[in-house]
Amino acid sequence: MNQASNQFSKQGQWIFSLNALRYSHVFRLLFSHPKLACALLAMRPFWGKTLLTALALCIVGSIFLTINAVPEYGADIRQGTQFVLDKLGTVKFADGAVNWTETNESTYTSSTNLPHLRLDIVKSWSEFTPPANSTRHQGLVLCKEGIGFWMSASTGELLANELMIPAAKFRTLPEDTLVLSKEKQSNFCKIAFWTLMAALFFAQTLTLLKSLFLTGIVLSLAWLVVGRIRPLKAYWRFLSIAFNLCFPPFLVALFWLLMDMPSDFETLFTLLFFIYLIYAVIEGRKGQFLPVPPSK
Repeated sequence: MNQASNQFSKQGQWIFSLNALRYSHVFRLLFSHPKLACALLAMRPFWGKTLLTALALCIVGSIFLTINAVPEYGADIRQGTQFVLDKLGTVKFADGAVNWTETNESTYTSSTNLPHLRLDIVKSWSEFTPPANSTRHQGLVLCKEGIGFWMSASTGELLANELMIPAAKFRTLPEDTLVLSKEKQSNFCKIAFWTLMAALFFAQTLTLLKSLFLTGIVLSLAWLVVGRIRPLKAYWRFLSIAFNLCFPPFLVALFWLLMDMPSDFETLFTLLFFIYLIYAVIEGRKGQFLPVPPSK
C-alpha cells in the first residue's frame, strides 16, 4: 500500500515517482488544475518551499506596491513641508523634541488637505482629535512630541490614531541633521520621501503576510472541523495545501492593485479567494476515478 501511494505503474513500468516531483510542477498546477495540485501536496507537502514562496511573494509584492504608490505622495510631501514652513518657520527635529521658530499660539491649531493626506499642526499630541467629517481618511499630525498618524474607514470608524514617530527617536540625531527650513527644504523632502517609502514597504509587507497566513490558517481549521480530520498529524498537510491555495488569488489581487483598480488588498484577496475555491471545485469535477483492475 505504501509503495502504491508513492508511485503508480502501467504495464509493469514505473511512470511516476514521488521523489522526482518538484515544487515548480505543483505551483503551476495550482493555476490550471488546483485539485490535482492538492492531491500531490497531500502526498508531499513541500513545507520549506511553500514558506519561502509565501515570504518571497509578500516581499516582492510589497516592493512593487510601494514603488507604485510612493511617487504619488511626492506632491503631498512638497506641499506639506511648504505649509509647515509658512505656519511655523524653521522646524528642528533634535534633542528628543520638535521645535519651531514661530511662537504665535494661533498657528498651533492649523490644518490643510493635501492630495492624499490631511496635515494637522498642534502644540500637544493630547490636544489632537481626528476629524470626524474630513474629506481625507488618513493624515499626519505634527506636534512637540513627534509625528502622529491617524486613519479612518469610509464609514467614519477610526482605524488608527497613534504617535507614529515619538520625538524621543530624534534624541540621538545631531542638531542639524533633520532640519526643515527654506534652504534645506529639498533635502528634507528627500529624507521624508525615503522614510515614507520604508514605512510603506514594511506596512505593505505586514498586510500581505497577515492576509496570506490568516487565510491559510482559517481554511485549514475549517477543513479540520468540516472534514473531521482524525489524526492530528494530518492537519499539517492540510495547512500546507491551504497556504498553497492562497497563492493564485494572492497574485491576481496584487496584479489588480498594480493596475490601479479601485479596492483594498484584503477585501479583494478575500473575494478572489472564494472565487478561486469555486473554480477549484468545478474544475476538479472534470476528473474521473478509474477502478483498479483485479490483480492476476
